[in-house]
Amino acid sequence: TMPTTNSHKYSEEEERQFLLVQQLALEPLSEGWHQASKSKKHDSIVLYQKMVPDIHDQLHLSRTHVTIDAPMEFVSQMLSQDNMPKILPLLKDHQIIETLAEGKTWIFLQEYTTDLSWFIANRCFVTLASSRQDRDQQGRHRFMYINSVVEHPSVSQSPKRGVVLGELTHNSIYCIEDNGKTHVVYLLLVDPKGNIPKQATEWNAGKTVTRMELMKKVAEELYAQAQKS
Repeated sequence: TMPTTNSHKYSEEEERQFLLVQQLALEPLSEGWHQASKSKKHDSIVLYQKMVPDIHDQLHLSRTHVTIDAPMEFVSQMLSQDNMPKILPLLKDHQIIETLAEGKTWIFLQEYTTDLSWFIANRCFVTLASSRQDRDQQGRHRFMYINSVVEHPSVSQSPKRGVVLGELTHNSIYCIEDNGKTHVVYLLLVDPKGNIPKQATEWNAGKTVTRMELMKKVAEELYAQAQKS
């Protein structure tokens, strides 16, 4: 399962990332965010985009909102080894390279199909994942998850022939539990590297709406099953 405690001290970089996630997730939409996509299944799932030069000067940062009718513990379960493939339809392979702090921080190697394989090769990413659970200023349960690119001696280049080593420029989740529901903000910017048209990169970012639809569906199903048992 994903971490639920903070027994391990976070690094300065992790603290900086957690602060950045909070700032971006809570920033008013009037601060330059424009609606780029919306779920046809759920009104609460809306994707916004904005250029954030400090993160990337050519690609948009995506910010997707979703309300899940389940307590936070069922939402955080979506980031476990077992459930991650259920909400990441393009995830082809997922493995832990190293555990840095049990129940808190891991280094992952993930391979994704681009869903455009007829002219774009699959991408893989080496990332460090950390999470924190605490309370916000209003006393509500809060969960933050950050996933950033790192270098690892076991992966100096793409581990598979024909797969490009990309860069996960920003990937984070900010959750607040309120009255039994979990409000999620998912932030994402991927630089796939290689010779890819900007339009294709931006189009693939729109897949985030589908990902959030799956997260909502699976988390609510887990919650319903728990209530029956």
